Amino acid sequence: MSQESSKYSEPIFSYLIPVVVGVLLAAIGYLYGLLKIESIVFSTLLIFAICLTVFLSELLLTRTTRIIEREQNFTFLSRVLFRQQAVGTRHHLSMDEVIALEQTASAVWIYAYDMKWEDGNSTLPDIVQKNLQRGVAYQYIVPNSTKVSVRVQALLAKHAKVRNCDTLIKFRTREHELKLIQFGITIYNPTIASHDHQRAQECVVVFFPHYEGLGTSTPDVRQFLALRGAATVEIQEGFMEAWQIAVPFQANLPP
Repeated sequence: MSQESSKYSEPIFSYLIPVVVGVLLAAIGYLYGLLKIESIVFSTLLIFAICLTVFLSELLLTRTTRIIEREQNFTFLSRVLFRQQAVGTRHHLSMDEVIALEQTASAVWIYAYDMKWEDGNSTLPDIVQKNLQRGVAYQYIVPNSTKVSVRVQALLAKHAKVRNCDTLIKFRTREHELKLIQFGITIYNPTIASHDHQRAQECVVVFFPHYEGLGTSTPDVRQFLALRGAATVEIQEGFMEAWQIAVPFQANLPP
């Protein structure tokens, strides 16, 4: 049996079959005069309530477990990546290492320079879509320009079929273009709202250079400057301040 068919057959065997068997037994009991109609209704509702409770409990447990696993994977990966280099908080990562951080993050904030990393031949849009399907939240601050607006519209259209996409991915535009900024900033697993000192050490900030500048680079070249831990706090605060004054992006998607 394939993984896809197994995914759909498991709920049938776990929840639907017990309900059907219970109803059939109740119907047989009624036909032979062993049960009254009131008892059948009560038994059916009881079985349904039990199955629904078990289903919702397992769903919540599965979701919670996945979130915990993602956080643990991200923590382990970030520690390994930063341990490989000299002691300190500033390091250089390769494209593959940045992608690994993105795939294990549970929340991502992006201060985009021109949105070209989400356009063209970049693999990031596909990774973002897979993350959205897993419930990973994204917040983008983008320039207020026509070119960027077109790219954002295309990205939203690409992700439109993802469940809860409108709540998981949010865009805001900044009023003024920053002519002197020649890179984008991505914050993986921001912890600014957490008062847990241990968790605050796990945030990673990656500076993205121009997409064209790395278009022909090999994946293992370390061209991404990255910060981790306490060094990221001021950047997280700056993002939050910029987010508060930025204007929500007005999407213009077909119905």
